[in-house]
Amino acid sequence: MNEKLLTVAEAAEALSLNPQTVRVWLRSGKLRGLRTNEGKNGQWRVPESAVREPLIPNAFKPVS
Repeated sequence: MNEKLLTVAEAAEALSLNPQTVRVWLRSGKLRGLRTNEGKNGQWRVPESAVREPLIPNAFKPVS
Protein backbone atom coordinates (compact mmCIF):
# COMPACT_ATOMS: atom_id res chain seq x y z
CA MET A 1 0.00 0.00 0.00
CA ASN A 2 1.29 3.47 -0.85
CA GLU A 3 1.62 5.89 2.00
CA LYS A 4 0.26 9.40 1.61
CA LEU A 5 2.97 12.04 1.18
CA LEU A 6 2.34 15.43 2.74
CA THR A 7 3.58 18.77 1.48
CA VAL A 8 5.72 20.91 3.78
CA ALA A 9 2.67 23.09 4.50
CA GLU A 10 0.53 20.07 5.39
CA ALA A 11 3.25 18.62 7.63
CA ALA A 12 3.74 22.00 9.30
CA GLU A 13 0.04 22.24 10.04
CA ALA A 14 -0.06 18.69 11.42
CA LEU A 15 2.93 19.42 13.67
CA SER A 16 1.83 22.97 14.58
CA LEU A 17 5.09 24.36 13.19
CA ASN A 18 6.16 27.03 10.75
CA PRO A 19 6.83 25.57 7.27
CA GLN A 20 10.39 26.94 7.39
CA THR A 21 11.01 24.99 10.62
CA VAL A 22 9.80 21.82 8.88
CA ARG A 23 12.27 22.46 6.03
CA VAL A 24 15.13 22.95 8.50
CA TRP A 25 14.19 19.73 10.30
CA LEU A 26 14.01 17.85 6.98
CA ARG A 27 17.47 19.06 5.92
CA SER A 28 18.97 18.19 9.32
CA GLY A 29 17.37 14.75 9.49
CA LYS A 30 15.25 15.53 12.55
CA LEU A 31 12.14 14.84 10.45
CA ARG A 32 11.94 12.04 7.88
CA GLY A 33 11.13 13.10 4.32
CA LEU A 34 12.19 12.92 0.69
CA ARG A 35 12.89 15.26 -2.21
CA THR A 36 10.70 15.04 -5.32
CA ASN A 37 13.47 16.16 -7.72
CA GLU A 38 17.23 16.37 -7.65
CA GLY A 39 18.91 19.72 -7.21
CA LYS A 40 18.12 22.72 -5.11
CA ASN A 41 14.66 23.17 -6.67
CA GLY A 42 13.34 19.81 -5.51
CA GLN A 43 10.34 19.94 -3.22
CA TRP A 44 10.09 18.06 0.05
CA ARG A 45 7.42 15.49 0.81
CA VAL A 46 6.84 14.04 4.26
CA PRO A 47 5.36 10.57 4.76
CA GLU A 48 2.19 10.79 6.81
CA SER A 49 3.64 8.35 9.34
CA ALA A 50 6.59 10.72 9.96
CA VAL A 51 4.32 13.33 11.54
CA ARG A 52 2.95 10.69 13.93
CA GLU A 53 6.26 9.15 15.02
CA PRO A 54 8.55 10.68 17.65
CA LEU A 55 11.08 13.10 16.26
CA ILE A 56 14.63 11.83 15.94
CA PRO A 57 16.43 12.83 19.16
CA ASN A 58 19.76 14.64 19.07
CA ALA A 59 19.46 15.46 15.37
CA PHE A 60 20.85 18.90 16.12
CA LYS A 61 24.31 19.29 17.52
CA PRO A 62 24.63 21.79 20.36
CA VAL A 63 26.41 25.03 19.58
CA SER A 64 29.51 25.56 21.72
